[in-house]
Amino acid sequence: MIVFDSADHAEADRVDVARTVFGEQAAPSTVTFAGETRMVAVMEAWRFGRVNLFCASMTGNQLTRSRRNIRSGPAGNVAVAWQEFGVARFEQHGRRREVRPGNLMLVDLDRPYGFSWPGWGRSRCLNVPLAALGTGHDELRRAADRLGHSPVYPLLRRHIRGLCLGREDEVPSSAADSLGNATIALVRALIETAAHDDPPVPDHDGVRDLVGAVIDSRLHDPDLDAASVTASCGLSRVEACGRLAESGIDLDRWIAARRVAAAGAALRASDVPPDADFAMSLGFSDLRSFVDAFVLTHGMTPRLWWEAHGEP
Repeated sequence: MIVFDSADHAEADRVDVARTVFGEQAAPSTVTFAGETRMVAVMEAWRFGRVNLFCASMTGNQLTRSRRNIRSGPAGNVAVAWQEFGVARFEQHGRRREVRPGNLMLVDLDRPYGFSWPGWGRSRCLNVPLAALGTGHDELRRAADRLGHSPVYPLLRRHIRGLCLGREDEVPSSAADSLGNATIALVRALIETAAHDDPPVPDHDGVRDLVGAVIDSRLHDPDLDAASVTASCGLSRVEACGRLAESGIDLDRWIAARRVAAAGAALRASDVPPDADFAMSLGFSDLRSFVDAFVLTHGMTPRLWWEAHGEP
């Protein structure tokens, strides 16, 4: 949802309001704008469980997070940003990088950094708790230098783009929590695979977590199937299915089960009975395939289940 639009504020007030929003939605920092009286910006924010997503579209700006800013809190967060357009400059740990459209960057918010772009640009930034990632600051630093080497890089980039939803109520709270957990798993996989020169082959638990995150991030994609999931994970279908079988998981059935579970959450929040549009919005090819999958799991049609379980 939109949390700031410069058009809604008087010219004399918009810069101060924009700085306040930055501090609330991102992390405490010093923000300056090129040609402040002519600053134009639109900022949007979403919450997915433990994950925040902040999107800023604006004219030239410079953001600096100093040690003083860090001491003012909060601590223990990591940012992953996707530069949608505009060429930015990013500096952390004594390294300067040019961030071009389509690039990802990894930011340790517990360490000083600088970020800026001239002219018009847009960045979409995930804010993730460090504790949820199970990693440390040294590993973050190594991963930041090697993000492009990770097979998860293009997958997370697509995921960030898809998270910018059009309506605040587009995803019910239970589904938002699932999206947040999937996002955390993808960020963890990005860091793990980028930080190591020769990443270890994931054990069956690691494969299960990565595959589950990919499935959850693409539940609404009608082309989601076992082949596309394993390809997104950088694994062969035989290897992935073999590792999952060690945990007693059949991949095709797992995809169907997670889709049906997401459908149940959506049905609870729906004011109207399910129809073909509802089914296709969840990635089913048509209403018939949705009904068949739902009956197989719950023993009743989606409409009967909605009538029995829907919110009053």
